[in-house]
Amino acid sequence: MFPIMMFAVVGTIVSAVITGFAVHYLTKVIGFVTTTIPLLDSMIFGALISSIDPVAVLSIMHSMGVSDTDMLYVLVFGESILNDGVSIAMFDSLTMHLDGGNQNGTLNQALIWSSARHFWRVSWMSIVIGLATGITCTMYFWALRGRHGPVAEVASFFCFAMLAYYVSDGVGGSGIVSIMVAGILMDVYVRGTHLTEGDTTREFQQVPSGPGSSLVSDEAVHSQSEEHAGYPLPSSCLIPSYSDLRVMFSGVGHISNRAKIHVGFVADVLANLMETSIFAYLGLFLFSNKKWDDVPLILVGVFSCVISRVIMIGTISMIVNVGGWFQEYSGKFWNSDDSNPIHIDEQQPRLYIDRNMQLVLLYSGMRGAVSLALAENIPLFDAVTKHGSQFKPALKAMTSSSIIFTVFVFGASTYYTLKKQRNAQQENDELYGVGNGRGLMTSLLQTHSLELREEDLATPPWVDRNVPNVGIDDDGNLE
Repeated sequence: MFPIMMFAVVGTIVSAVITGFAVHYLTKVIGFVTTTIPLLDSMIFGALISSIDPVAVLSIMHSMGVSDTDMLYVLVFGESILNDGVSIAMFDSLTMHLDGGNQNGTLNQALIWSSARHFWRVSWMSIVIGLATGITCTMYFWALRGRHGPVAEVASFFCFAMLAYYVSDGVGGSGIVSIMVAGILMDVYVRGTHLTEGDTTREFQQVPSGPGSSLVSDEAVHSQSEEHAGYPLPSSCLIPSYSDLRVMFSGVGHISNRAKIHVGFVADVLANLMETSIFAYLGLFLFSNKKWDDVPLILVGVFSCVISRVIMIGTISMIVNVGGWFQEYSGKFWNSDDSNPIHIDEQQPRLYIDRNMQLVLLYSGMRGAVSLALAENIPLFDAVTKHGSQFKPALKAMTSSSIIFTVFVFGASTYYTLKKQRNAQQENDELYGVGNGRGLMTSLLQTHSLELREEDLATPPWVDRNVPNVGIDDDGNLE
């Protein structure tokens, strides 16, 4: 969690600040050929463009053989989830100052502190609402476990998710942050353990309850729930005991297997529809902006977007590597790592982000739907109320150009980089006669994967395979 939080929270703030200052001072230097963007508007652009959307990068990783349990995939996916909430909270805390009292778009100390207080207030309030909704949803499905059909379970699941969004938005919080937090809790505790391919196949091969019916009977649903539950159904909707709470938040899930399948399917369909709609909108209205003829301004926006990502990745990676080095050597010094059965001198470094990893993280910074939606939500300047930004067309042009550049350039570069690394690994395997059957293996993926290899399952890593007269039976026990 430490590297994910560093990239998603600290990295997003650093990237937004660097982008804002770069846009303001670069347009100020070349103000004789383009529009000079005030510092407040530049910071707003930095906040909205710091949101990343690495959908294409994740799909390329899958096609290149990177598992979703590899640390590379986990870092990119984790950053993209938390990054949106931070970006939106920063955007809201800055746009609230686009009023008549600040027509010059300056940033003073009072405005900075006001924005910081609003940012933390919105963030914590949204997180609390998301946590409360997720906990309530978990208790609801636990109390009614086995008493719902799969259709009702799927509908209730998404109703709770939207509840978090609308409650947070109604009280002045960030609906995106709340629905994200609630979704994480609901996925872990309500949906629970994900099904294997074999379980999914068996679910679809079940015989319907009647001729022409696509729904199973209540008895089948009840038996199916009990079969995969691991504990009996709650007898009544009373106040749960401590044992009930342990079961409730054990992560086994409180919906039927068929509902688990359809929750994931519906979520994937909705996500792809929304993503397609956003990019269709981007293509339809791409060249309707009058600021597209301001080439210097567009180049400034793209350059600021890319250079801020480069600086952020390098800085945060160095901090994460130093933190991993400190954790490793402090553990060796105190010799207190009892959780790892491997000898302390033979333990590998906890985490190291090498240059190949940093390059992939750089290319994962593609901009997309959230950035475009935030650019559309910038209030346009009203001559009567004196509220809004006079530079919204310029900010939209820079946002659209940054999205196009990162999608095409970063997306293509990701495929080329991963393919090059995979070929280099295959050459090393052929040279040294080593092969593990996996597709892409950078140095980070080799030593920091979240899944065990087959040889690790057969022989525990703390057992020395070179020691004579020591064998491992079929159950993985020492003979």
